[in-house]
Amino acid sequence: MRGGYGNKWGDILIKENLETTMTRLFTEVLEKTGYSVTPDAKVAFEGEIRQFLVDGNGWTQHAKEKIRVRLRDSGGGQILWEKTLSGEDGGMQGGIFSCEKSMNKALDRLLADAMEEISSEFFYQSVNKVK
Repeated sequence: MRGGYGNKWGDILIKENLETTMTRLFTEVLEKTGYSVTPDAKVAFEGEIRQFLVDGNGWTQHAKEKIRVRLRDSGGGQILWEKTLSGEDGGMQGGIFSCEKSMNKALDRLLADAMEEISSEFFYQSVNKVK
């Protein structure tokens, strides 16, 4: 992570493997919206991180996160549903902790976006296309 004039502040480290973290977070979202997550499901939910940015310029800071998610037919691999989810946050810079807070707030907003999309009738219909 860099601050004003490109000065390095430090590194942001996650406590567990990124794949494990994102799998856990999206499993929670799917379960909160009423879906069961099992390895032998007829559909597969997959994601691809498209953007993960935490930046500052000495006065302000911002975070932008985008993940493309897909719902696939596990048997044939046909894409049944696809969406790019995003979260963003920013404000006055207050040191490394404000950037970390902004990163987490952007992730919270991305997950709220996921909750809204996965709760939709269109997602439900896409899940039920596979017999």
